[in-house]
Amino acid sequence: MAYLYIAGIKYKIEFTEGLVDNETMGMCLYDQQKIRVSKELNPGRSVQTLIHEAVHAVLFEAGYHTDKDHDEEFIDRVTAVVTTIFADERNNELVQMMQKGLNE
Repeated sequence: MAYLYIAGIKYKIEFTEGLVDNETMGMCLYDQQKIRVSKELNPGRSVQTLIHEAVHAVLFEAGYHTDKDHDEEFIDRVTAVVTTIFADERNNELVQMMQKGLNE
């Protein structure tokens, strides 16, 4: 079982079937602290979808609770940039340092 902690809130990550349609590959259930990602996605798309839903959770935990605050185009743009931070091997040292610092 996987979890993602966002602002101290434990979000359960679930890989489930039946989410994929023209618009939906994942979802964030704020009231249940769950992020669901479709099992039907390829690994790269799964990571991107997980980050996309995590951005929704970040905004929610920061106090942005309306649909207007969660504009999908904005979320997609932030997701694209954040994904590159973790995907770029030149950032491995920084990512490892962040992990170490957060776990101390």
